[in-house]
Amino acid sequence: MWTITCALRCYMMLTALGLCGVMKRRWVVLAIALAVNFAAMYGAPHQRGEEGLALFGVSGFMIWLVSMYLAGVCFYVCAPFAVCALIVFVAALFAPQSVTRAVTPTMGAYLLFYVGHLQSPWLAKLRTRDDLSYGLYLYGWPVTQLISHGLPAIVPLAAFACVTAICVPLAFASWRGAEAPALRLKGTMVSRSGPLVQ
Repeated sequence: MWTITCALRCYMMLTALGLCGVMKRRWVVLAIALAVNFAAMYGAPHQRGEEGLALFGVSGFMIWLVSMYLAGVCFYVCAPFAVCALIVFVAALFAPQSVTRAVTPTMGAYLLFYVGHLQSPWLAKLRTRDDLSYGLYLYGWPVTQLISHGLPAIVPLAAFACVTAICVPLAFASWRGAEAPALRLKGTMVSRSGPLVQ
């Protein structure tokens, strides 16, 4: 749940960029993402929970998380840059730790998005009609905490099985009750206003 506040700020930032017309200019979006990524290299925390070095009053930890979010935004508006992302990702593996920490979750995430959207029969078999990913992300942490609090001696494999058994129905209800209707509403709004990017 500690990432939710960052996600909310990212949604607000993306809304502001959309209202300003920035989302229609993919090169501007890419430039913003690269600038945030370089800032994340500068102030990336060395361990989870550390704030890292602040930049313009924003903690390095927050900048690091925003850089990951912007990787997904860039995939949406700049999908053809997968080869560049792969080159940068591989090069970052041999760079100093601060660079690796900043580049791996951004370029790596971009590459995962790219592979996940490839149209192949094998990958198509892994896709389902109901997307439970966000619900699993949302409910996984609190359910894990409750189980570990109630059953402190539980072994990791049993904890994983219990969390999965509880979270899958929650994620399904979340998808059917909130996420899918919201996505249908978004599709209606986009069709009325025209394409998001050019």
